[in-house]
Amino acid sequence: MVVAPVPRFLPMISEISNPLADQIATLKAVISKLPAKDVEFATSLVKQFTTKGSLSDKQAPWVAKLIEKAQPAHTPTAPKPSMPVAPGAFQAFYAAVPAGAVKPAVVLAIREDADDVEDRRALRIAKVPGKQYLRLQFRADVKCGDWIYVGALREDSTISYSHESKWLKGFDRNEATILLELFGEQMVDVIAKTGIYFGICANCGKTLTHPVSVKLGIGPVCVHLFPSLAKTYASAMALYVASEKAVL
Repeated sequence: MVVAPVPRFLPMISEISNPLADQIATLKAVISKLPAKDVEFATSLVKQFTTKGSLSDKQAPWVAKLIEKAQPAHTPTAPKPSMPVAPGAFQAFYAAVPAGAVKPAVVLAIREDADDVEDRRALRIAKVPGKQYLRLQFRADVKCGDWIYVGALREDSTISYSHESKWLKGFDRNEATILLELFGEQMVDVIAKTGIYFGICANCGKTLTHPVSVKLGIGPVCVHLFPSLAKTYASAMALYVASEKAVL
């Protein structure tokens, strides 16, 4: 019995009749735009489809996902807003934290319900060495966990949020923008209320223990970065020491 050889054009016929063909062609075109960790996987999918003419049920959905990952690189950058999004926020940061401070940052609390002790999300503004913008970071719990990059606050008070921030659980861009607007208008008041409510230092986020620090919402080291708060802190500390001596 003679077995007929497999025609060399079989993969081509498969591509014409297979609905994945267009997606595979697109993936091949954008594969260089993928993150390095995804290139090898995408290449293996293209190679398998080219040689076998099909993918498994588990593999097929990944073609569309990989294309979606690569496409943002082809999307034109949206123009910057012509008007400030958070008026005065950039300037308020530098007024609060001197440029010469070590790793300057300000923590701002965001929450949906003042009575909900479980809702302790926080937004952090931090200086980036050598850069002209401020880094915006988010943490699901204001007292612990990792800070996650969510965007940048620029000198013209515009904000550019990262693509990933749209999908970050617990983070709301509108809520963050409103908080930054308040920060620009009422900088010291917002900082103090954040620290007081959560019992943390409004600059570094560490838990406060000293009665004066708890009352003012900032620690004894970080308070020196905020001129107006430093005077209030010094007066409050003097009263505290005097009251402690009176008791003795």
